[in-house]
Amino acid sequence: MVEFLQTWLAGLLLAAAIATRETAAVHVVSIALLLGRRRGLMAVAVSAATVIAIVITHQPPGVLEWFTAMSRSVSTHHWSIGDLLTSVAWVIVAGPGPVIVGAFMLMHRNVSPRVAAVSVPSALASAFLLFYPDGSFSPRYVLATVPLAFFVAAAPWLAARRTLAAALLVVPIAIAAVAATSADAVAEYGASVGRRVAALPANTTVVPGHFCPQSRLAAAVSGRSDLQFICPGWQWPLDVAAEFDAALNSGRPVAVDLADAAWVGRREVEPRRAARSWAESRPGSDENGFWIVRR
Repeated sequence: MVEFLQTWLAGLLLAAAIATRETAAVHVVSIALLLGRRRGLMAVAVSAATVIAIVITHQPPGVLEWFTAMSRSVSTHHWSIGDLLTSVAWVIVAGPGPVIVGAFMLMHRNVSPRVAAVSVPSALASAFLLFYPDGSFSPRYVLATVPLAFFVAAAPWLAARRTLAAALLVVPIAIAAVAATSADAVAEYGASVGRRVAALPANTTVVPGHFCPQSRLAAAVSGRSDLQFICPGWQWPLDVAAEFDAALNSGRPVAVDLADAAWVGRREVEPRRAARSWAESRPGSDENGFWIVRR
């Protein structure tokens, strides 16, 4: 009975991970190895059924639409060697010591077959994600794959060298603490956006730029279900002016954050230009740091 419950719990946890970030599907390999063939298959079946149930019950816009939007993002994004190097940097900063040691162990095949069965597929998945355009913008795409790929492979070597392992963990944390000070201004602006969003007029369509997650969270916390958001990324409309005008024609005010601080990174330069061009060509008012246009 206990093993049965453990199997179901493993499947449900895997489903939750996949629903949160689809790259977590690589953990199917780990589940199969840890639980064995029979229990592993049962856990994977539970996970698959749960993910399907989530998709059906929540009725998202559609997986096909999601893939279409993603392909549009890929086709319109001007990928470069710089993007690749940035993605590689994201992988390394996940844990410089474990990543480098783990990569070395995998390249020299100094891992057991069971570890290789987990780490090699995860390493391949991580390599593929390096070439995904949005991968250079955010580390979240490799959060599920990098630890399995390199941390597991590095664990035996680091376990035999505990002092070095401690240094390899502590030093990057200390460096990150110093480096993160430059991000304080961005974090502070993000917090201010959350406060300003809650005070927007009813039924507003909000264009908060880079800080969409903070804005949506603030709206949810303050009970502002009337707000709609248009965000940069794969959801950004192809025809910005038409999308904003459609919101106005439906009777919804449009609030655009025009501040430079609201748009972060090279990939948001074009969305910022399009949003500003539309907002500055229409009469409006500055309220709570947003340029609000009404019909």
